[in-house]
Amino acid sequence: MGIINLLRNATETFLDENKVKAPTLGRKLELEYSVVNIIIDELEHIGIISPFNDGERILLISTMDEFEEKAGNYYRSLFPAAKEELKLEGTSSYNSDEEYEEEISYETEEEKKDETILEVDEIGEHSFQSSVSRGGEVLFPEHIYVNDFEVTWEKKSGVFSKDTKTIPIAEVTQIDVKTTLLSASIIIRSKGYGQIKGEHFAKSDASRIKKLIETVKSQLKR
Repeated sequence: MGIINLLRNATETFLDENKVKAPTLGRKLELEYSVVNIIIDELEHIGIISPFNDGERILLISTMDEFEEKAGNYYRSLFPAAKEELKLEGTSSYNSDEEYEEEISYETEEEKKDETILEVDEIGEHSFQSSVSRGGEVLFPEHIYVNDFEVTWEKKSGVFSKDTKTIPIAEVTQIDVKTTLLSASIIIRSKGYGQIKGEHFAKSDASRIKKLIETVKSQLKR
């Protein structure tokens, strides 16, 4: 089931129950706790439910028509170049199970300016963290670090331990960014050093990581 239909079903459940309760949602839709949290976070972003306050959340709408309007406005604001594709007026008008597997980039003028600067200046050290609101873990998020020579993936596996993987940028052979409606994953493949896979990153961060690595790699070839 795609994310839009999940959000619809969750909203219908909350409207039927006249309250916002994560355990009730998980039980009625047979969803795991982590998925319920993602849905609730997304409904908060859209404006369907309130932030957590005084031990509870409240519904901010009273009909599904209000959901369609708010969700439509929210996602069209996120994807201004894809208004025709993101038709949220009805379940049949949008195939919410499809993933955007190609890289989708909606660059601002500042981002384009930054890209130009990267081509002539040193990269330095850049740090990116997986997004909790996009499905990343709260206590042990993933990190990707990019500098002038290497890219490193890191994730704590406990209070005193962590998993890490480093690839010299000169040995990077391919970078794939795959996006869904909510988040992006990035796969960095190499020659002789295996691969790095980061998940639940913001789409802008995944795109930025790719640009940084490509810029460093092009500089190393000079």
